[in-house]
Amino acid sequence: MTQFNTNCSVTIGPILRKDWPFLSEVELSAAQLFKDSPYPELASSAACTGDAVEQHFATGGLGWSAKTAEGALAGFIIAHRVGASDLHIDELSVGADYQGQGIGTSLLDHCIKEAKPQSFDALFLTTYSDIAWNGPFYARHGFEIIPTETQPYWLRDIVSREIAAGANTQSRIAMRLDL
Repeated sequence: MTQFNTNCSVTIGPILRKDWPFLSEVELSAAQLFKDSPYPELASSAACTGDAVEQHFATGGLGWSAKTAEGALAGFIIAHRVGASDLHIDELSVGADYQGQGIGTSLLDHCIKEAKPQSFDALFLTTYSDIAWNGPFYARHGFEIIPTETQPYWLRDIVSREIAAGANTQSRIAMRLDL
């Protein structure tokens, strides 16, 4: 486990099975930021439901949590392997009470640190270009937008599914960070 000196002292470590039921709570808490965004409908949606989380880890998915000294789950990041050399970030969420304290950055940095020795070539994700804590946040950490025509087929499939589920076609983007 790694101790980070954010504004809120947290410890980053693997997501434990006992944490699984709380991931959707943190995700929904984090999503409250969307209430005042162009996408208020996202404030009430959570992808990290019980079955989805169980399937994620049963199929080799990776994940790390940020916990306070008291053991409260402040945030998490989950990702899955794609092929032999790519890692796709599925979700990065920080609970509303812990936002703005560097925990999201700590989780992202930890994911990058863990990915490098596992011989991943790149990290990928999908996000919104027009929300400060989405595309611009990842760009500050070195991620670059991937034009649709150069996206790997599997990433185009993810974006297509997200758009079919209601994501905004104009602002939904895919990003990559070379490791």
